[in-house]
This record gives sequence, C-alpha cells and structure tokens, in this order.
Amino acid sequence: MMLFEAFKILYAKSVDQRSQTFERSLAVGKEYIKQTRGLILRAAIQASQIAVRLPRREDIQPMDASQDGTE
Repeated sequence: MMLFEAFKILYAKSVDQRSQTFERSLAVGKEYIKQTRGLILRAAIQASQIAVRLPRREDIQPMDASQDGTE
C-alpha cells in the first residue's frame, strides 16, 4: 500500500471569474489607499499653511551656459 500516489496538477483553461474579481478588488483597494493618503497629505499641508509658489516670469533670470552645469 502506497501512502502517496502520484500528484496530478489540474490547469484551468479559462480564467476563474471569482479570482479575476478578487484581483480587481485588490487593485481598486490599492488605488483607494493611494488616493486617500494623497488627500490626507493635502489636508495636512493646508492645515499647516504650507504653500509653494512659482516665481513670476519677470522675476526669473535667464541662465548662462556656465550656470547650467552641462559644460
């Protein structure tokens, strides 16, 4: 009497809809977490009154070739 018989692997020919739905729900959950963290960060930045403003075009000085570091 053999304790273990030869194992056989069963492969599905089509994707299981249940596992496909589960994978989609995980992806939606990850996207939800990403967006929620972004909103929490935005709220914290606004509550701290942190603001980054770009300089006006008139205030921007043109760079020389010697300043850009490519030479």
